[in-house]
Amino acid sequence: MTLRLALTPAEVAAQRRDDDAVTVEEAARILGCDQSMIRKLLRRKKLSGHRVGLGEIRGGVRVDLGSLRAYKRRRAIGAAADDDRDQPGQAKPGRRRAPNPAHDEALAQLRAWGIPV
Repeated sequence: MTLRLALTPAEVAAQRRDDDAVTVEEAARILGCDQSMIRKLLRRKKLSGHRVGLGEIRGGVRVDLGSLRAYKRRRAIGAAADDDRDQPGQAKPGRRRAPNPAHDEALAQLRAWGIPV
């Protein structure tokens, strides 16, 4: 007699390593998007993956689980994104442009006209 323990989907996901790969369908479910979006991210090299199967026997595409996790971290909004920036060496560069004299002049003119900026 064989005794098998059933794992919940969350337990199975927790056991996966970053070098494991998932199907495009599973990747779409993980990110909460459509399969076509996953394929687009693969083409644009935002996710990494590989093809499986040889010649006439095609097995499809597999997406690296580590790249999915990294993508989710890069695209995080809110507290999770702020926590990542608090670590040393993780600060993101400012997006502010260099001072522009024409812009400064335009702002001064708007203030002179009484327009708050």
